[in-house]
Amino acid sequence: MYRFKILKKWLIYRFAKIAPTSRIRINLLRKLGARIGRNAEVYEDIVVVNYTDLKHLIIEDNATISPGCMLILSSYHDQSCITNYKKPFKEKIRIKKGAYVGANVTIFPGITIGENSIIGACSLVNKNIPDNSLAYGIPVRIKKLYFKKQVACP
Repeated sequence: MYRFKILKKWLIYRFAKIAPTSRIRINLLRKLGARIGRNAEVYEDIVVVNYTDLKHLIIEDNATISPGCMLILSSYHDQSCITNYKKPFKEKIRIKKGAYVGANVTIFPGITIGENSIIGACSLVNKNIPDNSLAYGIPVRIKKLYFKKQVACP
């Protein structure tokens, strides 16, 4: 029975990777446990490392993930004599409202990308990104912070 569940998840994930539209892809990822908000866009060829734990993936409203992104949800350490750490490392990836993740970006576990932030293409995101910022590079560096001006109502 357990093997059947894994096979079912694998088939759904494989179809989600090549689904013709973003809506179908998002619905299939939701079936696997991902929390994806309204008007979010998830483009083709995204790679989710350890797709069996998609409950750790949170994509909020109006966020966009471009093609070829790699989302690493967990890390399993080898059990060699060098390291005694045997528990898997699992943490959430949160992409907040209005964030844009460029093509071929790799995101490590435990990362939060702030509201209205932009991650440039081919970046390696290994730290949290604050709200309203532009970040890119390997490893990612925050290049610019944008602040919304508060307009007083008359």
